[in-house]
Amino acid sequence: MDGIFNKIVLVLLVLLVSCKKEQKIDAVKNNLIAEGKTLIKQNMNVLLDSLERHDMSLYNKEGGLKPLKIALLDSVGINERFSRETLKCITFKLEENNFSNFKSNYRLDLVKREVSESQVAFVSFLNLEIQKDHANIVVIKIYGISSEIDRYYFEKQRNKWVFARKKEISRG
Repeated sequence: MDGIFNKIVLVLLVLLVSCKKEQKIDAVKNNLIAEGKTLIKQNMNVLLDSLERHDMSLYNKEGGLKPLKIALLDSVGINERFSRETLKCITFKLEENNFSNFKSNYRLDLVKREVSESQVAFVSFLNLEIQKDHANIVVIKIYGISSEIDRYYFEKQRNKWVFARKKEISRG
């Protein structure tokens, strides 16, 4: 009888420890997601820089073209092409309130898939990595047949994510 009781206690202890470990992992993941949303909210204007150079309505004197619109993919994703260590990347859904700091003359819409309309810049955020006070994210901007892929680097200073630098991955 003691052998069965000991086995039951051992199984319960293993279950208890594994549940606590899962709760800790979930807490870390939720904290990283919150930091990622904060980074995007604080730096939306930086992440969506240089859009005006693709707004053809600025160059059309007759006014026949509509102003550029921004179609932003509704989630931060992962693409192995841009990182060897995708396990360090976090994913999450974007929400309208993540863009409350975005100041632009261009309309921003969240979309579920790529949009290929004229005068629409399709933007997606990929491979967001946050490690202590350093973070980076890949931003893809597609305008018709041209595109830009850049990695943005940030540092956390006094509880705020500050833009550090931008590295061009490709342009075409």
